[in-house]
Amino acid sequence: MIAPRSGPTKYCRHTSLEKEMITQHLSIDQMKDSMRAPWIAGDYGAIAREMGAPEAESFVARMELEPGARVLDIACGTGNATIPLACRGARATGLDMMPHLLEEARARTAREGLPIRFDERLCRNASQQESQKT
Repeated sequence: MIAPRSGPTKYCRHTSLEKEMITQHLSIDQMKDSMRAPWIAGDYGAIAREMGAPEAESFVARMELEPGARVLDIACGTGNATIPLACRGARATGLDMMPHLLEEARARTAREGLPIRFDERLCRNASQQESQKT
């Protein structure tokens, strides 16, 4: 006799990348390449400047961070949130897997004279790596 299930049936949905990883056992380099493809396809930096920057600045303005607060911006892109955080006195670090976006973030930071570190990393192990540095 099978007992009836209680609660709704749960379905497991996988993203196309997850399905590819499951079926093909991708190497870490192949996985990174698959994840980077959409961010290389267009000029994300231009989109971020036009659409993302004002929203990020508004978001940061609503945060109640004390000067000197440590902030880790994962998937920071061109620094739209990281830069306003540093302008408000946060000790900010930005992480992203896209070198060309980090280059733009570093250039913006240099123009504004802000002490922000930007590192190229996959986010799956970023917090562990950051905690080992302190």
